[in-house]
Amino acid sequence: MTSTLTSIETLHARMLDQCAEIMLAVDLSTLTIAFANMATRRRLGFAHQQLIGMPITDLECGLDGIMFWQGITTDSLVEIDRASTEFCHVDGDLIPMEKTVRTCRIGDQNYALISATDIVNLQDAEEKLALVTSRLKSILESTADGILAIDGLGNIVGMNRTFSRMWDIPESILLESSVSSLLTYLTNSARVPSSLQEFFDADNSFGEEVRSLIVELPNDKVLELKSNPQMVAHGMSGRVYSCSDVTVRVKAERSAHAAKEEADRANQAKSVFLASMSHEIRTPMNGLLGMSALLADTPLTQEQQEYVNTIRTCGDHLLGLINDILDYSKIEAGKLELHLGPLNIRELFFQAEATAHYQANQRGLKMDLEIADSVPAWIEGDELRLRQILLNLIGNALKFTSSGAIHIRLGLQQRMGDQVRLFGEVEDTGIGIRQDKQERLFRPFSQADAAIAERFGGTGLGLAICDNLIRAMHGNIQVKSAEGKGSLFHFEWIAKPISGHENEINELSSQDATACSDLRVLVAEDNNINQRLVMAVLSKLGVTNVDIASDGMEALSLGGSGNYDLILMDMHMPNMSGIDATRQIRSLMLPRQPFIAALTANAFEDDRNACFEAGMNEFLAKPFTREDLQAVLALAAKTRSA
Repeated sequence: MTSTLTSIETLHARMLDQCAEIMLAVDLSTLTIAFANMATRRRLGFAHQQLIGMPITDLECGLDGIMFWQGITTDSLVEIDRASTEFCHVDGDLIPMEKTVRTCRIGDQNYALISATDIVNLQDAEEKLALVTSRLKSILESTADGILAIDGLGNIVGMNRTFSRMWDIPESILLESSVSSLLTYLTNSARVPSSLQEFFDADNSFGEEVRSLIVELPNDKVLELKSNPQMVAHGMSGRVYSCSDVTVRVKAERSAHAAKEEADRANQAKSVFLASMSHEIRTPMNGLLGMSALLADTPLTQEQQEYVNTIRTCGDHLLGLINDILDYSKIEAGKLELHLGPLNIRELFFQAEATAHYQANQRGLKMDLEIADSVPAWIEGDELRLRQILLNLIGNALKFTSSGAIHIRLGLQQRMGDQVRLFGEVEDTGIGIRQDKQERLFRPFSQADAAIAERFGGTGLGLAICDNLIRAMHGNIQVKSAEGKGSLFHFEWIAKPISGHENEINELSSQDATACSDLRVLVAEDNNINQRLVMAVLSKLGVTNVDIASDGMEALSLGGSGNYDLILMDMHMPNMSGIDATRQIRSLMLPRQPFIAALTANAFEDDRNACFEAGMNEFLAKPFTREDLQAVLALAAKTRSA
């Protein structure tokens, strides 16, 4: 039995020896140390034999410790929890400790059992924590944002003065330190309390999500409130609300938005005005140019022919000005779109040169065209826009060249996989452009020289439009010129060569007028002059089976009968628009739907899209040429025979 007790005592002693805290046993009858563990020897520097039998007041030698032990009697029951004290190191230094004392009786002897913890590191940590806390508080107080911290139990653990000032929180709420009262006050302070209440309520649902809300106060102040989760190792322990005064920013954004809306309204008004003016100008222009073209085909004296040519030239010039203004308005509004399709680029250059050749001869100018053998015949491109660029450059060359020659070139600049970079050039021997004036050429409403503008006229939009068009094709346009020595305009663009269209021109050119002569045509047009013009052109093309509908309701009634192969549909007519008439015709269960082509003075891209969306097959803008109408007839005849 004695042996077993001795073994247990030895085990306990070894366990205490392995403890990281200082462990001492003091004989209360002599106030001397009866046991000291390894941690005591290691921390205080004493050997085991020095400690055993040492008076406790020699080791715990701080004033509080000495007074404590002097008040102890043999029969005292000592119970102390976490009391501050000082232990003496072997070199004489005093080490701050925190001790806990319990008493026990072993046999007939009372002992005080001491466990002590070194608090030097703890004091250092507390000092560092106090320093960090102080710095953090200084940072929070100096930041421009308001900060409010709430722990997981719903207690306010921090709020800087900025937050309080932003919300004008009264002192009574601050002193109360109640989260419920504070959040209620904040909610009621908002111009729209319900949105802020929902924001606070959602914190319980969204957990770790960072959220923000723009809050307007009745005093016109605008705050941005952010809710940030406060994360610790085991999860979320609360939320931190940060608040920024964004009054200036929000007002600037609203002003910018209002300005944008105003600009959009102005642009819309401008678009409506341009569309209206385009329609009003193109309608009489259609009659003017169309009738002059018909007049030119009648027997005329040389003097009469010159008058007619002058009318047509002036009319074409006026139409060019209208088109330039409309095109630039599209570019300015960002509505310019390219319509890519199969394009014989060689034929386009041939046609452009042929169109201008007569005028060059009339002015005594030599004009030639050079096309490199390496240029592919067919590419994917926008035929209308490429022709517009080329004719604009050729037109400028004719305008500013009084003698000499105009050279037109088409070449291959570079092959790039399945694409090519092509270039076109128009070179003249005209008046040339001074070096310091060349940078102005591609600006809208700008010309190289005011005197030149007065002499030659023009809007100053042509080259600006060309520049924007060629950029849309991933290309560029440049000029080389010297005053009095002519100009060279060089433009490049990227295109994709295509095949399978080699016989297309032959097929189209072989279209015989007789293939269209038996077409049954309905002209839906309310303008008397345009009615007579279309009828006359159709007659010249051999089409005689033609009826007239003078308003939209009549167009629907006749067009919905199924008796027509082709309907030439004006967009704006009394009683019903051409768009609505087309939609209703397309909704009818006809044995065969007619080919419907818009023939309208509305030339905007939106108008074109509206016509196709309504179910039209083709779009023809006024003024139109005989060739334009003949192409529509050919398409209608081809559709009928399909």
